[in-house]
Amino acid sequence: MARVVARNNVLAGSFLLVALAMAVGVSFALGGRGGLGETKPYTVRFKLRSGASGLKPGSDVRLGGQLVGKVTSVAFAREATQGGNEEVVGIDIGVKVRKDIELYPDAGVTLEQPLLGSLTTINIWSIGDPRLGLLKPGTMIAGGLAPPGIISQLGLNAEDIQSIPKILSDARAIVETWRKTSDEAAPKVSQTVDTIQGSVDKVGKRVDSYLASGDRVAASAEQFAGRLSPWMDQADDAVAGAKTFVGKLEAVVDENREPIRLAVDNANALVMSLRQDSLARLNASLDSAKSSMEQVNALAADARGLVGEEGPNIQKLLANARLASDQLKLTMTEIRAQPWRLFQRPSTKELERELLYDSARAYVWAASDLRATADAIGALDARSQRAPLSDLKEDLSALQAKLNEAFARFQKTEQDFLGRLIKQQDEPGVEQQPTPAAGGKK
Repeated sequence: MARVVARNNVLAGSFLLVALAMAVGVSFALGGRGGLGETKPYTVRFKLRSGASGLKPGSDVRLGGQLVGKVTSVAFAREATQGGNEEVVGIDIGVKVRKDIELYPDAGVTLEQPLLGSLTTINIWSIGDPRLGLLKPGTMIAGGLAPPGIISQLGLNAEDIQSIPKILSDARAIVETWRKTSDEAAPKVSQTVDTIQGSVDKVGKRVDSYLASGDRVAASAEQFAGRLSPWMDQADDAVAGAKTFVGKLEAVVDENREPIRLAVDNANALVMSLRQDSLARLNASLDSAKSSMEQVNALAADARGLVGEEGPNIQKLLANARLASDQLKLTMTEIRAQPWRLFQRPSTKELERELLYDSARAYVWAASDLRATADAIGALDARSQRAPLSDLKEDLSALQAKLNEAFARFQKTEQDFLGRLIKQQDEPGVEQQPTPAAGGKK
């Protein structure tokens, strides 16, 4: 019986020990996972300056103060130098975060240390900008130092804490600059104060002199007032006389009020008459001048249209006048050279010679026409410098046709003249006559 009781006690003790071991194992397993479910790893790197004090595997990773992960590892971050060695550049903290928590490249991660105690945690205060794309598991995230809770309640964040050293440095530089400026300006300020004090003393002395002068001026004013009293009495007498004169003037105005009114009415009537009559006549004159200008403009337009319509006839008239002038010139030249031909009948040879002279004359006229056409084209070229070429297109076409016609006529008369000249020289017994001047080059 004793053996059965002992065996039962051993079995009960063994069962109790196994149950305790299993409970401890389950507690360790659940404590390692923390009820997070599936997780994904990241690496948070802290600079050596800020450090990662108090972090160890199993430390909490929180998002907005709520547990979302655990710290899995703590190691130094090393980088190779130019000499081939490795140097410590930071502290890499391996963490695992719940799989449903999505982080982005610019996520904000800080190290939070309590004022008392050593329960250091990692807090994710910002998941980042979703527009940058999802952060892949295993990626490194830059970490920083979070301000204590009291400072956070004042509205300061990690960036503000990092900027505090620079602010202190700037404040120190400002104080040093102000101190240096104050030391440099102290002598000048003292000199300025002395100058102001001297100016105040001078002003006080002048005020005293001005007050004494004021007393003298007041005494002089009293003496002048005593002297002015007789003049004031005379002024009162003058005012009384002026009032009397005004009264008499009012009486005269009352007596002549009606004539004055009639004179004013007549002046108003005269002004109205001048205004009405003069304005009417002036308007009539302006209308007449406007009508005259319109007639002049119409006459100018008619003249311009007439010149445009009769332009070819006018040009033909001028050309005929030029030809008549050339013929008259040649006639006068022949009469001066041989005046007896007006009273003597020419012989056969003279008639043949006359035909030769006629050919030469026609040749000269053709050359003159060709020169005149060339001059007209030159004038048109000068006009093209002042007017668009498109406006002169019709005139240029007409002159070109006229130039072609004049050149053809020049060639024909030249051939006729040369033919008659050669024929006359080939005939026996005929004197060779000198060739007349053509009056122009071909």
